[in-house]
Amino acid sequence: MSVVDGRLRVRGVDGLRVIDCSIIPFIPSGNTNAPAMAIGSKAASMIAEDYR
Repeated sequence: MSVVDGRLRVRGVDGLRVIDCSIIPFIPSGNTNAPAMAIGSKAASMIAEDYR
């Protein structure tokens, strides 16, 4: 029932990814800077893999 798949692509919309803290399935109790940076780094790696 998630909006994005495992590669952060929005289901049902071609060419759109969500790369921010809204993809986290729970609300973090602390600062969201570190998770946002980790999501961005992982997403950049996945996008690079997709276009190689």
